[in-house]
Amino acid sequence: MPRKGKKIILILVEGGSDLISLELIKKLNRHQEEIALKITKGDITSNEHTTLANCISKVNDKITEFIAESKVKKGDIIKLVHILDTDGTYISDDNIEIDSTASNFIYTDDKIIANSKDRVSERNAKKKSIMDKLLITSKISQIEYELYYMSCNLDHVLHNRRDIVTEETKKQFSNAFADEYYGREKEFLTFINDDSFKVSGSYQETWDFIKLNSNSLKRYSNLWLFFKKDQEHSE
Repeated sequence: MPRKGKKIILILVEGGSDLISLELIKKLNRHQEEIALKITKGDITSNEHTTLANCISKVNDKITEFIAESKVKKGDIIKLVHILDTDGTYISDDNIEIDSTASNFIYTDDKIIANSKDRVSERNAKKKSIMDKLLITSKISQIEYELYYMSCNLDHVLHNRRDIVTEETKKQFSNAFADEYYGREKEFLTFINDDSFKVSGSYQETWDFIKLNSNSLKRYSNLWLFFKKDQEHSE
């Protein structure tokens, strides 16, 4: 629970397993601000109730929930960091393959396999438009807002697995990851800067990159930039 009066960087993550894996971030801030994590209970950008018109208010709802839960003041939150999965959102429809036996979307390095091409195309179009709107949003409710990605999803980046489906398995991998870095959280900074998935460049350049070709299906992340900015802020 954040301490009252303490300045807070609030990080939004999609689920419980994400929280388990990334809670170590709390110990990596290099200045006086406190880091708090908030679960959004799923991907805001692909939620059936989220639209291009209300997506910013849906994110703002999470700020309101956090304030109510933690009893802090809105003015104590100085930055909102939103971590999203890309889910192959930016691929061309040519990279969608139909398989009538597929019950869920299946992700590979260059295509999404599903039992309906329209389902994938419509999901991608909606999610893409919402992500693009959030990307050009610099403040939400007067709080600085930044959007970072895990591609194809968080499990893909952290565990090099994108085939983890059940919540129980996700938690097993997340607990193992948290245990690996327990007591040596600073080593996570080396991990998140691994050249095998780190996308170099400015904030905008890393987003331009993930939108190209089938990059939003591949194992990439720009989360390292958050820690770079955090370090620069403290200097």
